[in-house]
Amino acid sequence: MFYEFRIGKNDIDATRSIQEVYSNDILNAKKCQRWLNKFRTGDCSLTDAVRTVRPLEIDNDLLLTTLEETCAVTVEDRAQKLKSSPSTVHRELQQLGRASKLRKWIPHELSADNLRERVDTYTSLQSQFLNHLVTEDERWVHYQNVKRRRQWVSAKEPATPQSKANLHSKKVFLSVW
Repeated sequence: MFYEFRIGKNDIDATRSIQEVYSNDILNAKKCQRWLNKFRTGDCSLTDAVRTVRPLEIDNDLLLTTLEETCAVTVEDRAQKLKSSPSTVHRELQQLGRASKLRKWIPHELSADNLRERVDTYTSLQSQFLNHLVTEDERWVHYQNVKRRRQWVSAKEPATPQSKANLHSKKVFLSVW
C-alpha cells in the first residue's frame, strides 16, 4: 500500500492492483483507503497507532475495596471508577461470588434509645389521653414513591435493609371517629 501511495495511485486503483497480485480476500477497499489516508496526513509509519482499550480484567483487591466502601453503587458507576467496562465489572463480581440483591424496606432505623423513648411516650400518653379516645379507623396514607437500590453482597447472605428516606414528610394520617 505504501508503494501504491508513493507512485500516486488513488484508493480504488491501489486496491485493484494489490488484489491482482494477491487474492481478492486479502485486502478490502476500506482498509486500503484508511492506510492511504494515513500516508496522506504525513504519517508514513507502517505500524498501527497505539489505542487505549479498557482492561479485560480488573484488580480483584481494588474491586473488593470499592465494595467495602459502599455496596449500593451501580455496576456502571463502579466500572467508571475502575476505568473498565460494565460487563467486565459484572462478570468479576459474579466470579467473586457476589449477587445483586434488592434491599428490604424498613420504616426507619431505631436505636435502643429510640425504642425506649417510644415505649415511655406511649405509656405516658396512654395514661393521660389515649384511654379516653375511641377511634373507629385510622390509616397512614403515603404519597411518595421512594426507589430502592440493589446492592452487591455475597450470594449466601441477605441484603442489608434500607430505611425509607424522608418518609415522614410525605404521608398523611387519616382518622375517622
